[in-house]
Amino acid sequence: MGTSHTFRRGAALAFALVAGLSSSAVPSVPAQADHPGTAVQAAAATTPRALIGPAPGRRDVHLADGVAGGKVVFKALKGIKPGIGYKAVTGTHTVQVYPLYAAAAPSSAALKSALAQVRAYYTRELPGVTFRFTLRGARKVPRDRACTSDFGYLRTVAKTQSMRARHHVLGWGFGCGGNYGWADQAPGRGYAWVHAADYPDASVVAHELGHNLGLYHANAVGCRTSSGASTPLSARCSEYEYSDPWDSQGNVCQLADCHVSGVAQALLAGKTRTRVISASRTTDIRLVVSGTTGTRTALVRTSYGDLFFDMHTKSTVMWIAGDEPGVNVRLATAHGQGLLGMPDHRDRMGDDSDSILALGDRWTIPGSKGLRVIVTAVGPRSATLRFLPVKSDTTPPTTPHVSAPAETSEGSLPITWTAATDARGIAAYLVESNDRVVARLPSTSRSYSVGATNLGAKVRIIAIDRSGNRATSAALTVTRPTEDPVG
Repeated sequence: MGTSHTFRRGAALAFALVAGLSSSAVPSVPAQADHPGTAVQAAAATTPRALIGPAPGRRDVHLADGVAGGKVVFKALKGIKPGIGYKAVTGTHTVQVYPLYAAAAPSSAALKSALAQVRAYYTRELPGVTFRFTLRGARKVPRDRACTSDFGYLRTVAKTQSMRARHHVLGWGFGCGGNYGWADQAPGRGYAWVHAADYPDASVVAHELGHNLGLYHANAVGCRTSSGASTPLSARCSEYEYSDPWDSQGNVCQLADCHVSGVAQALLAGKTRTRVISASRTTDIRLVVSGTTGTRTALVRTSYGDLFFDMHTKSTVMWIAGDEPGVNVRLATAHGQGLLGMPDHRDRMGDDSDSILALGDRWTIPGSKGLRVIVTAVGPRSATLRFLPVKSDTTPPTTPHVSAPAETSEGSLPITWTAATDARGIAAYLVESNDRVVARLPSTSRSYSVGATNLGAKVRIIAIDRSGNRATSAALTVTRPTEDPVG
């Protein structure tokens, strides 16, 4: 569990989706800091709404609509119509920024740099949405004013009592002991407060302005079977606030790594970015990362709610265990969106994070009448998925044959294998060492180098076809090649 300096003080990387985890707000939270769940619990299922912002100091908040018969029940949303909120936010948004400080004045250059990052982020993530900032002169005020969450005071500072569409006022207080914030009003306009310790944090500003666009918090969902075992999706789930580390409405990523998730893209960025998947036919779909032309999100309707699949890119400026390119899956909920964990996957890379569908992974989607999804290709900015109905190809590919390694001059031990064949094509090869996946390789691969430290390991090659069927080679024990005698 690591800490972050984004929009909450002492916020934890809440990636252990353990049912029952909860906490309460810190003392002396201002009245405006209503629990976000109460703000949206009665919201219309298909209408994005802004939230009162996060209370400082919350961590791993357990959001539940109720508890019945010992199981946690929360409200997932079904039948979401993509693109309904786009008209409210598309266009140019003007933001009046008022820096307030009690001791040391913030650097004007640092403020401008942070605002430029926010502008670039939303330009990349939400096509058609542009922010234009006007930075006012920094004002020295009493600390209780710089660090307040009084929207009435902010209206006085800005000399405005009402807000037109796509107009915002941002109060930016410095010297407040932590970085966190609050948002107000309806999608497409409003007021926001951002509190800072002693430096401007662009990710906090982006988060709060995200609320003014109508974005929910980016949460995580942890589910259990009737016997209590972890499972990606079921009728027994808990939702943990801020616990999606890949979304700017969550609580870990910096803007270089953040993306507006597929749920928000579907709600705000128009229907052209989302494709609804049929459970009755085979569908191949290429998902692209934000800022790239193409389909951003695949939507699968299940009996548990609407699931959104979107491209996950590898982190560039922070390290999270198990972070690799692939696909994230999120459930639309009344409290925002919930990143699913995938605890039933056997193909993890020995990491702490199991939220990513990686190359070669397959998953039978719960509540979808047996629809399966297979990740057939992954690149730095795109991933290809194949969705298969329940009655589809079940014939495995031919089995690859692994050859003994030949040592190179660098001391590595390359192993090779014969190509597997299948009528529908090979999607990927997995390399297993002592029953642990150590590499995922495209279908054109025929070799993999293991280090000298792997001597004695049992290596297998798993061929995966485009329907997710598998064929596993016999195990090969890695040994050093026998040297020719000298004579």
